Amino acid sequence: MLDLKNSKQQQVRQALEELQRAGANVVGVVVNRTEVVNRSAYYEA
Repeated sequence: MLDLKNSKQQQVRQALEELQRAGANVVGVVVNRTEVVNRSAYYEA
């Protein structure tokens, strides 16, 4: 999970690399604190 307003690209890459080194199978991300630009592409669970 990452905070789009406060996460820096290098921090996200480093976290992903560390997870991969630990053997994690990352299949996606959860992004918080972002604005919806195109509501037609927005999925609400």
